[in-house]
Amino acid sequence: MKLSAKAALGSWIVLASLAGVGLIGCSQTSQKEVFAPTPPPADFAIVLDATNDTYYARQDVRQVITVSDLMSRTTYTTRRDYKNTTSTQFTTEHPLSREQVQAMWDQVAYHKLLNNGHAWYYWETNIDSYRRTEQVLQIRANGKVVSYKQLNHWDAKLRDLALEIDAARFQITEPKLPTAPVVTAAPAAPAVPANTEPGAPAAAPETQAATAPATTAPATQP
Repeated sequence: MKLSAKAALGSWIVLASLAGVGLIGCSQTSQKEVFAPTPPPADFAIVLDATNDTYYARQDVRQVITVSDLMSRTTYTTRRDYKNTTSTQFTTEHPLSREQVQAMWDQVAYHKLLNNGHAWYYWETNIDSYRRTEQVLQIRANGKVVSYKQLNHWDAKLRDLALEIDAARFQITEPKLPTAPVVTAAPAAPAVPANTEPGAPAAAPETQAATAPATTAPATQP
């Protein structure tokens, strides 16, 4: 059965496309770099600004993470009217460990967040029409400042970093299971050594001496 020139050309194009896709996949696999963690820069810092708006009250949250002193400081400001009058404001501070800062920097370096910043990213759902949360994530390192602004949700490359930031704010750690209390046994009474000399009589069991009932002498007549 002979194929027409048009069908043969179409088959050749399909085969060439498949071969090209295979070559591209192989080249990407061979050129994939192995991530090697590096220490965070001395000027590494993260600033997260979030606005939670329910159309009745608005809360602004500003979290600042600095490597120089290994601290996370979060300021909460609540406003309840249309004039932006501050209702309440307070700040919390939490110390950070070297491991926490290293985990944040690993996410920045792995996803190349200092080079791939973008201005806007929206992903809205039905509930977002009532409660809107605007978030601005600013990364500072190596003299660069990169900002990511998103609405309600973080995308895939920022999700893990956002989780590390939340863990620093709320001091989220791995749960530890409660351990059962150690119960120590009471010391046993010392045993009385038995008489093991040859020919020695066996010790008789201790018995309580029986006492005879008291008797009264009969009265004598004169």
